[in-house]
Amino acid sequence: MLNRSTGKTPFQIVYCQPPYHTLDLAPLPKIPGMSIAAEHMADRIKTIQEKVQANMQEANIRYKTAADRKRRAKVYQIGDLVMVYPR
Repeated sequence: MLNRSTGKTPFQIVYCQPPYHTLDLAPLPKIPGMSIAAEHMADRIKTIQEKVQANMQEANIRYKTAADRKRRAKVYQIGDLVMVYPR
């Protein structure tokens, strides 16, 4: 299910692609040593995470703008009577 803020599923954010079947969710065996493919995957993940972070910031700005449309400025002066609901 796509996230409204990021535009991606959580699986896509972590693994850079949508899952094809349940075997994609199985952990991979650990292989000793460095791999060029692993470095490329790490770079792709970093790029996706940066895009997701940018999308989240844009979504927060949109949410704030929508919420601010419904708000009105409340300016109080010393001596104004206000109703307070202590909890």
